[in-house]
Amino acid sequence: MIAVPVTKGGKVTDAVGVSLFLDHLAEQIDIALDPRSDFAFFALAPNGLTTLYRKKYRHFLDPRELGSETLKKATIEMLSGTSGKTSYEFDNATKHAIYRISELTHWRFAMAFSTSQEK
Repeated sequence: MIAVPVTKGGKVTDAVGVSLFLDHLAEQIDIALDPRSDFAFFALAPNGLTTLYRKKYRHFLDPRELGSETLKKATIEMLSGTSGKTSYEFDNATKHAIYRISELTHWRFAMAFSTSQEK
């Protein structure tokens, strides 16, 4: 569920909510973008949880808790900024991400691609 307040005269008078099926939305974005295999589109909620990701099993995971200090640092950076670029190490690759905040949901939407590492 996503809800936003409705204000009148500076006071919250109502709310509008919608049910969002993240698995279906992730599929639709993946189909529309038709990305290369090392590309990812994801969103982070204001609390840091992954709300949208190409790999559906990662929905609602906290990237700060996935064992990569550089991913933790990049997540903190994304959550504290409104837009920018960052890099991190994850899944045996260097990831480069561009992110921007949604003024409506306050989610951080990001696009990332990876550079393989030798390990």
